[in-house]
Amino acid sequence: MYFRGSRNSKMKEKIYQAFLALMVIGLVFSPFLTSVGMIGLFVLAAFYWQEFQKVHTFGLWFILLFFNMLVLVGSDPDIPYWFNRLRIHLPFLLLPITFLFLPVLSDKQHLNFHLFFAFVLLIGCIQSMTLYYGGLDSYQERLKMGQSIPVPSRSHIRFSMMLVYTLLNLIWIWWKRPHLLDKRWKRTAVIIFTGFLLISIHWLSVRSGLLILYSIVSFFLIRHIWVTKSWRLGFWGLLIITGMPVFSFFCLPSFKVKVGYTLYEFKMVLEGHSQGYSNGDRIASIIDGWRLFEKNPIWGIGTGSLRVEMKEMASKAYSSDLDVLIPHNQWVIEIAQGGVVGLSIFMVGFLMPFLSRNKKVYYSFYLVYGVVGISMIFEPTLETAEGIGLFLLGILISRKK
Repeated sequence: MYFRGSRNSKMKEKIYQAFLALMVIGLVFSPFLTSVGMIGLFVLAAFYWQEFQKVHTFGLWFILLFFNMLVLVGSDPDIPYWFNRLRIHLPFLLLPITFLFLPVLSDKQHLNFHLFFAFVLLIGCIQSMTLYYGGLDSYQERLKMGQSIPVPSRSHIRFSMMLVYTLLNLIWIWWKRPHLLDKRWKRTAVIIFTGFLLISIHWLSVRSGLLILYSIVSFFLIRHIWVTKSWRLGFWGLLIITGMPVFSFFCLPSFKVKVGYTLYEFKMVLEGHSQGYSNGDRIASIIDGWRLFEKNPIWGIGTGSLRVEMKEMASKAYSSDLDVLIPHNQWVIEIAQGGVVGLSIFMVGFLMPFLSRNKKVYYSFYLVYGVVGISMIFEPTLETAEGIGLFLLGILISRKK
């Protein structure tokens, strides 16, 4: 339910918005601020105990993801490693309870949230661009070796996911909710942010982010054409989808170098020289994860033993000083550490909120599921604080009256 008009409610509303803003800033610049924002929202929920919202109980399914990590620890776990993973997954226990009490955002507040997120990302991108163009030759050489452009957050992949998530929300608002842009400054802000984020995604040239962006845009475009039979829109959409990469290749040096490196890396992997290349190491980590599943297909190796088992397997196959990756596929992680039982619990906890019919949510609910869901095919998205934070924050603000 919406905030009431009393002075006390207005104060709580401002505190609520401040904690949401802290989470956004934290996702981009500081994990500590994300933690502060999450804890603040959890504590603030106690002051809304009378606002219990039965329609939003779908979030309780996420507790199973924490339960999975807690119970299926294994017989001989690496305790410090397990505790660290448990800490990272703690929001899956706390935030679903928060969902039950905190008020939903109005249409206007929902729009303002995404405008603020876009503004924070804009600041982060400007910071990265300043570093990049200040040492252009050096960073171009880094890109040629498969490295990435520095970003404010700890992971360039998670940062690109935030860019894609926010960009898609702004496009959706312009396309489907134009009545919310009732003032010139809002329309101007959406246009500027949309153009800037679109260029930034291609400038950063993070392949995961680009794949997520074009996958979701293509899906919605095909669906819209199929439903409306609007072939003109299809033509212009196809022109943009094909034209933007071409524009980026000729106008953005970082994108051109990344394309060249990707083609080279693909050639080396096909020739059997996969070790030391990002995609080759990712594929190897997924194969190793599947082999761990085959060792114990029912219960898995345990959530506290994943890193140890992966390191042992890698040392036998490659060398003892190899930088070990956990499987770069969230589904393989779940089936390796929890077996069929763990994967089943994870699937129920992750998918049931999406499949629930009695929920009331904004479109951003499906967009965050799309961004995170696609990334889980080639990334351990829900093994990082940024990935979990983006997912749960996207779910929290998408609740609708």
